[in-house]
Parts: sequence; structure tokens; C-alpha cells
Amino acid sequence: MRGGNTYNFKVVAKDNGVPQLSSESRVVISVLDTRNDRPEINVKPLFSHAGAAVVRESAAIGKVAALLTVTDHDFGRNGIVSCDLDNVHFSLQKLDENEYKIIVAQPLDRERAANHTVVIYCRDGGDPALSTETILRVEVSDSNDNNPVFSSSTYYLSVDENETIGSKVGRVTATDKDFGENARLIYGMEDNGDTFTIDTMLGGHLHDTVPGQRGQVSVRIRRVRLRQQLRPSHGRGHGGRERGGQERPPSSVHQPDLLFSSAGARAYREGHRSGQGHRRGLRPQRQS
Repeated sequence: MRGGNTYNFKVVAKDNGVPQLSSESRVVISVLDTRNDRPEINVKPLFSHAGAAVVRESAAIGKVAALLTVTDHDFGRNGIVSCDLDNVHFSLQKLDENEYKIIVAQPLDRERAANHTVVIYCRDGGDPALSTETILRVEVSDSNDNNPVFSSSTYYLSVDENETIGSKVGRVTATDKDFGENARLIYGMEDNGDTFTIDTMLGGHLHDTVPGQRGQVSVRIRRVRLRQQLRPSHGRGHGGRERGGQERPPSSVHQPDLLFSSAGARAYREGHRSGQGHRRGLRPQRQS
């Protein structure tokens, strides 16, 4: 029997006379709640991966990460339960007496914390009060919220005038703090595409493309633009290219000048599969 339950039944008494006479009485038994049980917690993430709740880095404040249900089989004050959690990035929002939403309470930044541990504890109103704890792991999925950044604001490179076509001139590099496809970069030409080429997938290696006696060449690339093609939220368009791409101009600190033949490297988000990158270029801007 469980405390708080009530049982009622009817009792009948009969004699052995003729005619037989009888009478009845009703019995009501209440089970006193003398044993205090601990609350039981059940957490169900809206999206999960490997046992962890998954929340996007760009999730708005108030976004639901999981649903929480708490059960206590006790009666009266022993069955009244309150819950809380200890992670500042998340909070509980009560739905009814025994149900809560676990919501985003502060902006998430995957580059600072890719995973969060949320300790949830529930306590009943018994004397003594009993409590239960459970742990919810939250995995923050990456959003494309960081521009690529070159390793230097200015690159100074040089090449011999009789250098063989295809010789490596130098290298420019950029990095991205995002994760996975959001951090995958392709390099392309912005200027000087008729004089130099750049490996689109091999870390910005620059190569000579013009043969013959060129004398002393002094080329100044006005600036390098870091371009970012964002992955769309919907499907692919025709020809395997993704629709809905957007370009975000970076701040000025991400736009270095390249002096001489560092050939205007452009780093941008990969909007299609590896191997589909291309080389392009404009006429060089020569110094007077």
C-alpha cells in the first residue's frame, strides 16, 4: 500500500435464523504517508545526439532545450516538489505542477564552450526533505558566426624574373574559428589572376604563371577581401550549388594589403563540395 491512498468497502453480517436477517456497514481505511519517497526526474531533450541535448549556437533566449517531468508518489507536503538547476546558460520554466521547460537563458558561444553540463535537482516538502539530482549534457552545434581571418595584415613576397612557370611564390593563410563545414575555406584570386594563381584548397599557395624576361615587377594589391558564403537552411538548387548563400563584408581588420605578387587571396565559405573551387582574377594594379 502507498501512503495517501484510501480504501473503502462494505461489510455484511447475517444470522442463521429463519428468515435470515442481515445488516451492513461501510469501512473506510486511509493509508497514512509515513514513508517519504524521493522525487523521480525524467528529462527529454527536443533534439539529441549521443545522449546529449543539442542546441544551436544561434538559439534565441527562451529557446527550449528539453522537457522535464518530476514525479513524487507521496501524499500531501511529502509529494509537493520544487526543481532548480545550476547552469547560468539555462533556466527552468514551469508548465504545471510537475512539468518544466529547460530553456536557453544566456547567449551561447560554441567557440568558448562547445558543451555544457546542467545539474538539475528536485526536492520535496517532506520532513526531512528528500531530493534527487540528474545531469543533462548539452552539446552546442555550430553556427556560421565568424569571418575568416588572415594571419597577417600585409604579406611581402618576391620572385626571380626568370623563375619557371608554376614555381611557388609564397603562401597566404587564413583561419576560421567555426567548426566543420563552417570553417572550411577556399582561396581564390581577387587581382593579378593573369600573372599568378593560387591553390584553392591547399592553404593559399601562390604560383607564377607568366614566362619570360619581366624585369623588376612591383605590384601592389589594393586589399584582400575575405568573403563568406553562408550555408543556407534549405536544400540545394540545380547543378549541385546551394541556394540562399549570403555574403557578409568583414570588418577592416580582416582586409590586409598584399605587396608585390601575393595576388589578392580571397578566402570564403565553401558553398559546394571539394573540387568545385575555381580560379579567377582581374588585371593587377601596378605602382607608379
